[in-house]
Amino acid sequence: MPGVINYKICDLANACGGLAVCPTKAFSWNKKLKKPEIDNKKCTSCGICVAECPVEAIVVTRTEEEFEEVLEKIRNDPRSEKELWRERLGCQPGRTPPLAVVVTPNNFEKEVLKAEGLIALDVWSEETLDCRYHSVLWDDLGFAKKIAFKKLDAGKNKELAQKLKAKKLPSLLFFKNSEEVGRREGYLYHNDMCELREMMGELQD
Repeated sequence: MPGVINYKICDLANACGGLAVCPTKAFSWNKKLKKPEIDNKKCTSCGICVAECPVEAIVVTRTEEEFEEVLEKIRNDPRSEKELWRERLGCQPGRTPPLAVVVTPNNFEKEVLKAEGLIALDVWSEETLDCRYHSVLWDDLGFAKKIAFKKLDAGKNKELAQKLKAKKLPSLLFFKNSEEVGRREGYLYHNDMCELREMMGELQD
């Protein structure tokens, strides 16, 4: 009874890293149901797939007792995939349509330098996706309607990210009147919220 997938928080993507790394092909994509699944007859409980899931939706167990305990935890898990994919700092846009405007070299001047008011530019890359489970929700900062929130994928726009000197990802850069007026670099967790709220409030004044 080795492998379990918590479908409450799984993003149901066929690009799941667990599919690629499974040495026994126990982890596969169900085309009919459009979701990943585990064939426990093939699973050897190696646990390689677990490290590939940024939201810890994959669990590997080694005993029937442990398997039942995991199933019980999943049944009582109040989280949902929808909640995990809300707009978070340092992550890819999570809404359809996304809350943030996606910035590229083609629209950077219009969306950042020439935009009115205070602009928060979230510079991220796929390498920072493990913060999907932990990082700060933009809405929770309380500035969603007062500060324009924009996102730049550093992996797809390397030259622009380098120009902005975004060396540590994710980086939250603030612009006002065509100039950078502040930044907060590195992962942003819930214990950073008070400091970040204070900083954003000062920049807005």
